[in-house]
Amino acid sequence: MRKILTFLPLLLLAALHGARAADPQATLRNTLLAAEDVVVGRVTSAEPTTSDESPVTLFRFAVGERLKGKPPASIGILIQRAIIHPGKIQVEVMAGIPPVLSIGEEAVLFIQPVAGREHVYEIVADGNGVFPVTTGRDGVKRADRSFVGPAVSGGVKLDELLKQIRSELDPKAAQKAAPKAPPKPAKPGA
Repeated sequence: MRKILTFLPLLLLAALHGARAADPQATLRNTLLAAEDVVVGRVTSAEPTTSDESPVTLFRFAVGERLKGKPPASIGILIQRAIIHPGKIQVEVMAGIPPVLSIGEEAVLFIQPVAGREHVYEIVADGNGVFPVTTGRDGVKRADRSFVGPAVSGGVKLDELLKQIRSELDPKAAQKAAPKAPPKPAKPGA
């Protein structure tokens, strides 16, 4: 049993690594389809609580920009801290793993409302609809998909990600904004 518990985190990380290798455009499109709302903002607080008898953390999130949907300027984000198995066995999934969100952190979130809770949302795509935003030494903001922990590869420029999201949400507007191909040169002697 101890060997199984030792290898469980390694299997989880291997599965997540495989998920990272998926086509980024298709992954973004699928995450957008799953989300009712997409927002950019900052985590302002965190409070441990319960939801349906399961331990969760309720993060307060100040919405700075709405890319999809119309959530209010301040929302709650529920993050499960444990998995409940049949027979009420609880396994803490966050033990030893950095939190999905941190107070003060800026992020792009793909979310959907939690039934029965006003202005409270959950992250879609099995919790992977989080793109933490960091500012590099060059002053450029970058966003990277979070897979149960902090950003892993430095990500894409935030403005490029937001442009890509807007393009997926409104492809016609993206086509109009795309630069037109230069005219073909005239054939000699024509």
